[in-house]
Order: sequence, then C-alpha cells, then structure tokens
Amino acid sequence: MPGRANLAPHILLQETGVPYRLALVDFETEAQRGSEYLTLNPNGRVPTLVDDDFVIYEAAAITMYLADKYGKARLAPAPETKSRGRYYQWMTHLTNSVQEALNQWFHPDHFVSGACVEKAFKRNAEKRLETLWTNLDDTLSGSPYLLGESYSACDAYLFFLTCWQTRLKKSMIRERSNLAKFFETVAQRPAVRRALKCEGITSWYSLVDD
Repeated sequence: MPGRANLAPHILLQETGVPYRLALVDFETEAQRGSEYLTLNPNGRVPTLVDDDFVIYEAAAITMYLADKYGKARLAPAPETKSRGRYYQWMTHLTNSVQEALNQWFHPDHFVSGACVEKAFKRNAEKRLETLWTNLDDTLSGSPYLLGESYSACDAYLFFLTCWQTRLKKSMIRERSNLAKFFETVAQRPAVRRALKCEGITSWYSLVDD
C-alpha cells in the first residue's frame, strides 16, 4: 500500500541495492484481510517482508532487520556500542511515540467513538505532536541526522514519519528549521527518491503547500 509504514523498509531496500519485488496489498478490496495475506501477517497490516523462507512484519522490525542483514550499507551502528544503544532509543521512540501520535491524529475513530470525543482526542494528538516535533528539531540542531553525522536506518524511519506529517499539516515540519532541513536533505537521497517515485508519491519532496 503506497505511502504507508512500508515506506521506511522500502527506503532501506533501495539504500542496500539488493534485488527485491514489491507486492501491492490492495486495501480497497481488503486484501489485507484475505487468508493468503493473513497467513503471512495475522495482524492484517502492512508491511510484511518475505525473505526466502523467513517472514517478518512490523515496519520498525523490518527496517532494523534489513540494516543488520546488509551491514555493508552501514545503516546501523556496530553492536555493543553506545551509538547502537542510541539507535535503539530512536527507533523505539519513533515507533512508540511519534508514529502512535500520528495514528491517533489520522484515525481518532480507531481509539474512541463519538464525534465530540474524537475531535478532542485528535486535538490532543496534535498538541502532543507539536511537542514531539519540537524535541526532534532540538535534537537535530547540532547534527544533520539523529545519530550525528552519519545517516542511518532511524533517519529513514523519521523521514517516513515526516512524510505522514506533511499530509496532515506541513507547517509542523516547515516551521521547525532543523527538521525541515533534515526532511529536504533526506528527500534528495537517490535511494529515497527512487522509493518515493516507485510508490507514486513524488509530491512529498517539498514542504511548499500544494
């Protein structure tokens, strides 16, 4: 499904240069609920990676798996280092905090019911994102990437989340100069451009309002 959480591992596949084949999961026909897909991913969500006889799902898990399997691409710090610990921190934070808040803003009806309650729930998610994006902007004030000078898998994950944010409210990214610079920098990486183009979402290259 273009533009969903599959974008992060898709970027990793492009960064590593390994051959792969994309399989579209058509949400309009609810293919994610079909028996064939549920055999691979019982949660009925995307993405799912099939690597020979090994199947793995959850976007962050796939992203980290690819970074480790194709270590020559240097998309993750070496094991047993402080940088590796920081890498785990950011991947967990991005998944558990930022992605969760975006999901709450996108789909308040998945969490609460009733128009008034949903509106308040969505407003609270937006306020939380304001804080989360500000904290990330502060983190990027002294370096171009989350781990410093080196681009890593957690930057690919952050980029996919900023893409989600631009679909909701571009100003949240644009008004934070360090985060905006990060977005524009990562968007120009050849692997990222190829992944975006492949998914038909090239309009996300810019923070300029449509």
